[in-house]
Amino acid sequence: LILEDKVQLMLPDQTKKEFLNYFSERVSQAKRKLNKNITIISLPNELKSKKKENYNENEKLILEGVTSANLHLERLVEENNRDFKIHLEKIQKLIKEVINLAILLDSNDEIILKALIRYTKGLPPRKDDGKTGDAVIWETLKEYIRTEPLVIVSSDIVVTNKTKKNNSKNINKLLK
Repeated sequence: LILEDKVQLMLPDQTKKEFLNYFSERVSQAKRKLNKNITIISLPNELKSKKKENYNENEKLILEGVTSANLHLERLVEENNRDFKIHLEKIQKLIKEVINLAILLDSNDEIILKALIRYTKGLPPRKDDGKTGDAVIWETLKEYIRTEPLVIVSSDIVVTNKTKKNNSKNINKLLK
């Protein structure tokens, strides 16, 4: 639809900056978290306290099986990491292509000042991380898109009123 000029994609320039600055970092964090949770099969307790040279034939088979299974798991993780990297590169390329199709909305000094005031007052969108990027994005949208029909695509809790009790997604009234 964008390529056919049926829809205009408008993005605050802060969105592009945040993608370029944080996408790879966040993906790496997620990947590290996944790699921490890799399953490793351990020997049964009955074999852990016994010296390997004293294992009988069945115990030796168990040791070989556990060692082999862990080797296969390690290879599987390496294969998944390679696949992950390939898919990540494709996703990154597609997102960059979409961003390049967008009309970027500049966040000027006035918008940044409004965002800082919004953040300082504790108004959403706001996270307690000391970063004002979300507020800059919001103020940019408010500045440039006053009369145009606007669709916001977000699952971010600071933008929606979504809670565990309320599964619907309505714009947070404080954002207006």
